[in-house]
Amino acid sequence: MRALLALALLTASAAAQETPCGPREVIAARIAQWGEVSQFAGVAQDGTLVEMWGNPASQTWTMTVTRPNGASCLTGVGTGWIVPLPVKPGRPT
Repeated sequence: MRALLALALLTASAAAQETPCGPREVIAARIAQWGEVSQFAGVAQDGTLVEMWGNPASQTWTMTVTRPNGASCLTGVGTGWIVPLPVKPGRPT
């Protein structure tokens, strides 16, 4: 169901040449409905927040970017999400 909804959003947006966007709170709430939580994030030089959301149980993931003005956009969705094992300090990755 989630994959179909995401595909519909991305397909519709591709047809309209737009990416699904909205206030971060709205986008985050929708992603939470899919059982995904923010797994990691980073801030780019221009202040853009890039986040990867994932659900280890369903192995789904979503990538978002949030601009400094609070507008958040889905930039990718998929399957095959895995949580990597922690790397011990001093050990090669």
